[in-house]
Amino acid sequence: MAHCFRSGSLVIALVLLSALAVPPAMAAAEEESQPEPALLVRAARMVDPESGEVTAPAAVLVRGRMIEAVDPETVQADTPADAEVIDLGDLTLLPGLIDAHTHLTYQADEPLTPTDTFKYGYSPYSAAAARALIGAASARKTLAAGFTTVRDLGAWGFSDVTLDRVIEAGILPGPDIVPAGHVLTVTGGPCNQLLADPRVFDGGPEQGVADTPDEMIEAVRYQARHGAEVIKVCLGGTFDEEDLALIVEIAHRKKLPVAAHVLEPEDLEVAVAAGVDSIEHLALVTDETLEQIKEKKIALVPTMEVMLHYPLEKLPPEWRERIEREAPHHKETLQKALAMGILVAAGSDAAEIPHGENVRELEALVEAGMTPLQALRAATVAAAQVLRLEDRARIAPGLRADLVAVDGDPLTDVGALRQVRFVMKAGKVFTSPGTAPPR
Repeated sequence: MAHCFRSGSLVIALVLLSALAVPPAMAAAEEESQPEPALLVRAARMVDPESGEVTAPAAVLVRGRMIEAVDPETVQADTPADAEVIDLGDLTLLPGLIDAHTHLTYQADEPLTPTDTFKYGYSPYSAAAARALIGAASARKTLAAGFTTVRDLGAWGFSDVTLDRVIEAGILPGPDIVPAGHVLTVTGGPCNQLLADPRVFDGGPEQGVADTPDEMIEAVRYQARHGAEVIKVCLGGTFDEEDLALIVEIAHRKKLPVAAHVLEPEDLEVAVAAGVDSIEHLALVTDETLEQIKEKKIALVPTMEVMLHYPLEKLPPEWRERIEREAPHHKETLQKALAMGILVAAGSDAAEIPHGENVRELEALVEAGMTPLQALRAATVAAAQVLRLEDRARIAPGLRADLVAVDGDPLTDVGALRQVRFVMKAGKVFTSPGTAPPR
């Protein structure tokens, strides 16, 4: 009898446990099937940077990370009664801005000579840790300025890759980052990013320092293996056309674009002949080379603010003379490139300017001959094309909900982009009128 009771109790217990086990699973399935909460963003007007069209008033329905509807009738029909509403009032709504050339892990007031930065540590490990912490502060300023995506072209110790992953995990606020890892150069060449005492550590392919074809191949592969999404190459007494063509070939096998740091005409010709994907900065250029750039569909990222307004007192005398001589020609180059239909993307080269002041690049592009709409395109749809990101840079259904709202009209005065009042990245509000950004 006791045995039967125990057996019966066991059966009952198993049935109860089974019954209790079902509801959580069902609840999870039901939770997955529930639509994500809706968010309705309203503003006085909205600008399409691709067409230049202005929609007034503007209403954007966001669900999760994505834009669900923009058409007023669809928004009205699809917005649930319990949707959260953010009314931005008399602001202009834009897609999140993109900066195609940054260095988040460096600071504007740092000296040019790497050996002067030992205050961050004498080992590669302490240097990398310091770079990541600096990058965290820079990323926050950049997002607050309305730049929801950046391409970071060179960082010590893969601090840019780490920073991107920490931001993506929601641990720190910041833009999406397309990281490059270490810049490729040669021993003793420009753009060497050791930033640790060379008496302790001299660098090799892992740190982007490559002198032989085998080292160049390994340098590309190592950056890719550790998270680089673009390969940055520094020209200027470094790689010849054969070397650079090898680097481009290996990067393209990895489906990674190659961005070439170029300041001299002869280096520009090498970069174009080797088939890089973008030219960073500007050099004196012939009409023939511009035709080749157009034919090969190479993008220009002119970093115009730095090219026109870099404080010359920070530079060695020989650099100052060259910049003073060449700067006026950069405006002409930009105007020719635009007339030819060459893709031009905005890249501020921050930290050469302070982080958070990235919009200065758009102002410099206008100064050099762009219309405000062209400058806005350069920091949205054109930059997205250079970064190979098809899911953003416009406010349209099915794209990522990266939204920025500003005072004024950026189509008449690009300086209005300095007045950022609202930032949303991937459906999450970073800052809104009357609220402080999250800490």
